[in-house]
Amino acid sequence: MLKRCLHLLLTSSLLLLPGVAGAAGMAVHVPELQWVLLVPPGSTEVRVMDLSRRAITPLATLRSKGRGPVVAVHLQREARQVWVLGERGLDVHDAYGGRVLAHWDAPDGVRLERLDVSG
Repeated sequence: MLKRCLHLLLTSSLLLLPGVAGAAGMAVHVPELQWVLLVPPGSTEVRVMDLSRRAITPLATLRSKGRGPVVAVHLQREARQVWVLGERGLDVHDAYGGRVLAHWDAPDGVRLERLDVSG
């Protein structure tokens, strides 16, 4: 029952990939994997949740000190990698364990506002 309610709540606030975070936070539903990427309002973390089992299963919490508050998120489905754009940098995480695979700092004086994904 809880899983159905959460699933309904998340799909009703569906954002397409890449997701854009704001003051309200965001939830990105990935139907092919039955995953949801959650970003609480103003958070520096992304929570990866699996909805495919009987219970909602947390897969990882994606954290990075240098990135700052989350601006946008994109899931690279084939590689199971999550790209997270923060106000101060861009990170690539392993979606299962949360490990940071790569990090790029934003240039000085530049404010990162969106993540454009082509192809």
